Order: sequence, then structure tokens, then C-alpha cells
Amino acid sequence: DGLHFLVMELVEGETLERLIPAGGLPLDRFFELAIPLTDAVAAAHDKGVVHRDLKPANVMVDGEGRVKVLDFGLAKLHPEAEGGEGLAELPTATLAQLTREGHLLGTVPYMSPEQVEGRAVDHRSDLFSLGVLLYEMATGRRPFAGENPAALVSSILRDDPPSISGLRPELPRHLGRILRHCLAKDVSSRLQSARDLRNQLQELRRELAEERTLARAEAGADAARPTRRGRPLALAAIGAALVAVALVAVWRAPWGGRGEGGEDAPVPTERQMIVVLPFENLGPPEHEYFAAGMTEEITSRLAAVEGLGVISRTSALQYGGGAKSIREIGDELGVDYVLEGTVRWAPAAEGPGRVRITPQLVRVRDDTHRWAGTFDGTLDDVVAVQSEIAGRVIGELQVAVAGRERQRLERGRPTEDSEAYQAYLRGQYRTDRWSLREAVADFESAVERDAAFAQAWAGLSRARSLLFLTAEDRSQESRDRALAAAERALEIDPDLAEGHLAVAYYHYLTARDYDRALESLDRARRGLPNDSDALSLLGFIQRRQGRWEESLATLRRALELDPRSSVLVGQVAMTHTWIRDFGEAIRLADQSLALDPRNTLILADKALARFEQTGDPRQGLAVLRDAPAEMDPMVRGEDFLLSIEAKLLVLAGEHGEALALLDRHDGSVYQHNLVNVVLPLELARGQVLQALGRDDEARA
Repeated sequence: DGLHFLVMELVEGETLERLIPAGGLPLDRFFELAIPLTDAVAAAHDKGVVHRDLKPANVMVDGEGRVKVLDFGLAKLHPEAEGGEGLAELPTATLAQLTREGHLLGTVPYMSPEQVEGRAVDHRSDLFSLGVLLYEMATGRRPFAGENPAALVSSILRDDPPSISGLRPELPRHLGRILRHCLAKDVSSRLQSARDLRNQLQELRRELAEERTLARAEAGADAARPTRRGRPLALAAIGAALVAVALVAVWRAPWGGRGEGGEDAPVPTERQMIVVLPFENLGPPEHEYFAAGMTEEITSRLAAVEGLGVISRTSALQYGGGAKSIREIGDELGVDYVLEGTVRWAPAAEGPGRVRITPQLVRVRDDTHRWAGTFDGTLDDVVAVQSEIAGRVIGELQVAVAGRERQRLERGRPTEDSEAYQAYLRGQYRTDRWSLREAVADFESAVERDAAFAQAWAGLSRARSLLFLTAEDRSQESRDRALAAAERALEIDPDLAEGHLAVAYYHYLTARDYDRALESLDRARRGLPNDSDALSLLGFIQRRQGRWEESLATLRRALELDPRSSVLVGQVAMTHTWIRDFGEAIRLADQSLALDPRNTLILADKALARFEQTGDPRQGLAVLRDAPAEMDPMVRGEDFLLSIEAKLLVLAGEHGEALALLDRHDGSVYQHNLVNVVLPLELARGQVLQALGRDDEARA
């Protein structure tokens, strides 16, 4: 009769607002409600509908336990929705508007940052509001608070919510990670769909249920332990049952597989290969060491898994800056996957400061992003983040993980002192760049702040052993301190792979006790199966022992993990020279020089190989005279080249030219810092004088 009326469904039940207790929902109840809630929001988003006012009062649980999302009064259609009117630009809101809960824009405590700023919103705004709602369901309190509406708005825009683990320690930390991804201020850093959120919550619930099942099975086995008389047969039965449970865990665990205890789990016969590219530093240049440290730590955790081939950081460093495409990188390194990302670190005047790491895993063959995430936290959180990133990669690639490998993947913080950790990262960064005295100072600073920082002690030992190699410090005191630092690392953590590697370096470089070096290296490689440095060291020790073929095989395995290292390729080339395989030596020397045309050590080795191959010293001289004018400052090989050139001139009968060449130089002693050989120019001068028959001068 001309009277307008509105018909709505009657939903009998309770709103979520009345169902959330002060301390948050029990975990099982949380999942019972959270998963269908996110499913409902995903269904709306699938139709192009953005709710814009998600809050506990707008969610009801009916008498049959079904979850319903209500009150779409503020909803809008997304522009891409078929037949939709398009999501209109929201007007800039005044503070007065923002304080009127439910007025136009939504309810302030549950608003996204873009809502409170009056910017346009899409479905990702609902994900933020959903994150607030789930946080409240889990903890009983909202993630953002303020004494008045203006303070509340400020908190939404600027504050990071308290960790849910700090409010309820019994909650799984992965739930906190999921909620942090919902509550990211930047829309591009959030989870990108409600469907993804629903899937992550469902997967987490399944994982927790499996862990409880496994724990009950183990507890039942202990409770049913038989008497001594019947034990052998019963143990076999229990073993078979646990094997069955473990096989389920291997195939369904979040890491892609795990072995119980310290035993190996099955691994694929053909390893998948991955490279971790240098994470981009989004901060000032002086924070470069921090981004490099994050990259190295994640690489190290992945390299602990024997079933995965991880390219060495030496080769990975050459691909920083994004100059090459993923396909090009994959082809050059022979990898199936690329992990890249960014790091932003904001130090604080007091406390550990904030860190944001955004990794993404890319499959090379089709340039497809398999996984991406954003991790926000303090410097105190970064070690857990490194484990989380490595774990997600392992899970995506479905690589089986042995028990001892899992322990290394999940190892905790090496130190509670954030400044000690920063000093450690600087020490690693400088060691990689052969700034060894500075590295020693950084590691010493780290252990002064935390005397129980085992990894820093191992780094200090290795840096001191390398100082001995470069002849920068060959004092007995420095050698003793290198050994003492390694022993201190193992005293703190007897299973620390880096500690055993440091002992191996000490015995190889300073004591030249190769048997003891091999013993320590064997223990190191159990925890570092993918470490090209450890493999290279094994090859060098085998070479010093005259085990040429074993050495070559080992060094070539190291090359699989470090294919772009001109130094390593050059070392293989030199090994071929020493076993008189000159053709292969020259081929590999050219490969090394293509990677680094300034590597004068390899240029000289190529010249000697060419002379030995042809018997003509002038052929070797022709190679040397092609050397570029600029020499690599690390290799510092100009003196070495002059020595070799003088020797070849003598062999060619050009004694006078050889002496003139040496007279033009100041006669400084050359010490090569990679192969530990003294090649002074005065030795070359003596050889020239001897060839000229001037024996007294030669002897002097």
C-alpha cells in the first residue's frame, strides 16, 4: 500500500563480541571460528564485495555453531567486480568523522591505515580489519589502543602490535606471524587475499594436530614399554609403528619432511638447486653489512640441508643489483629456484631497533613466484625470522629434512646482546672482503660483550688464521689466540659446525697438521654439507697430501656450489698444471679470467702452463704481456707477474732484459695471500744473476 519496508534474515545466536573472553579464546575454539570467518570474507571478496566494517559485533555464531558475517551496510563493490559500480574514492575524513564509530568509514579500532587516512580502499583493507579481529579472538585484547580517538588513530598508523606470544605464551608463534602479515601498514606487504589467510590458518591447525598425534604415539609407546623378557619383539613392533608415524611426518611436515632424533630422513636422489641472491639494503649504505648478514645467515640455514644444493655466497654476490633476469641467473648458475628480497633496518637510540625483511621465492623455469612474505620485528626477532624464511623455502620445495638438519635450521639466537650480534655481522662482512684486521676487531667486540657467543668465537679464530695466511700477523701469540678462540667456541657448543671448521682452518693454515685438520673438517661438514668453503678446504688439504685425483674431484664438487668463483676455478686450473695436464689447465685459466680478467695469479699460472705445454718460454711471455694494466687490489699480484716474467726471460736467453725489468722495480717482497707462497723479487733477481754467471751477487 505504498509503505516501504526492509526484510532481513533473523539470525539467532550470539555475536562474537559477547563470545570472546578476557584472555582470548582457547586455541581449538579459535580455529573453529576463525577459519569459517575468513572463508566467509573470502566468499564476499570472490564476488567483488569489500565489507569495510568487520568487527566482533558484525560476526554472529548461530545456534548450530555456524559463523555468519553481518551488516554489509558500508560494503562496496570492487572496480573489477562484474557489473559493479566501482569502488568510489573515499573523501578525506576529519577527526570528528573518524571519532563517530560506524559513521560512513567504519569502526575506528578495526580500521585499516588507509581507512583512517581517508584513502581509497580495496579488499586488503578488510584483511587488516580481519587481522585486528583475529588478534582480539586470540588474546582478548585489541592490537591498537589509545586514550582518545586521535591517539587510537595514531596507534593504528604508527605502532606495531604487541607479540601474541608475549600475551599468551602457549599460542604457536606461527599464528603470530600470520597475524603480523594481516596487520602490515603497507597494503602491498599484507597477505593479499582472504583465501590465503584461510589456507594458512587451516594448515597451521593441521600441523598442530599432527604434532599432538605424534606426541601421543610416542607417549603411548613409552607407557606400554614391556618387561625385560618380552622386550626384543615388542621393540621391533614399536619401531615399526614409529617408522610409520615418522613417514607420515616426513611427507606432511611444514619443512617438507623431518627425521626424528638425529637420524637422516629420505632425500631426493637429484638435489634441487637454489641461490640466495644478496638481499637489497633499503637503508643507508652503512647498513649494507646488515643486509649481507641476513643473506648469509639464511643461506647458511638452507645449506644445512643435504637434500638441497645451495649456491655459495661468493657466486651469489655477483648477481646483486638486479642487472640480470631470473632466467639468466638460473642458466648461469644451474639453479631451479632463486630466493631474493629486501632488508630495511631502523636502529633505535635505545633498544634493538626495527627490522623488515621481505623475501620471495621464484621458480626459474617459468619465472613464477612460489612464495613471498613480509617479516617485521625487532633485531631480537631476526634469528627466528631467518629460521622461518628457510623453513618456508624448504616446505615449498618439499625437501626432506633430517633430524640434525632440522636442529640447525631452527637454531635459536646465538646471543641475547643485539650489539654483539651486529658486531658479529660486521665481522662476517669484513672477512668476506678480506678486511681481516677490522674483522678481528669486530669479532673481539662481539665476544667482549657476550663471552658465550660461540659463533663469534669461531669467526674470530678463522679471521686470525687468515691473518697468518696473508702474513699480516704470523706471531706465535696470534696463532695461539686463533686456536684458543676456536676451542672456546667448541667449549660453549661442542656441535657447532663453524667451530670445527675454524679448528680445521687453524691446523691447515698455521700448524700444517693435515690429519688433525681433516678430523675437524669431517665434523664440520656434517653440519655444513653444502658449504663450498668446507669442500674447498678439503680439496686443498688433499692436494697438499699429494692426493691429486681426490683433490680434483672434491674441488669440482665445490665448483658446483660456487660456479662463479674465479679463485676456485683458478685453483682447479693450477691443480691441473701441477699434475701436468696443461691443456685443461689453460682452458680453466681462461674460464677463471673470463670471470675476473684482473686475477694475476691465474694469468701467471696460464703463462707457465703455456710454456710447459709448448716448451717455448716466449709463448708464456706472450700470455703475460696481455695482462691488463689495472691489477686486482686483493690479489696484489704485480710483483708475482714480474717474477714470472723475469724467469721466462731468463729461459728465453734474455738475461739482460730480465735484469733491466727487475731493476725498474723497487724490489719489494711479494706475499700471495691465497696460496701461502713467498715469491720475492729478490729470488728472481738472484736467478737472473746466477744465469749471468755472477754467482757472488746471486748468492747475496
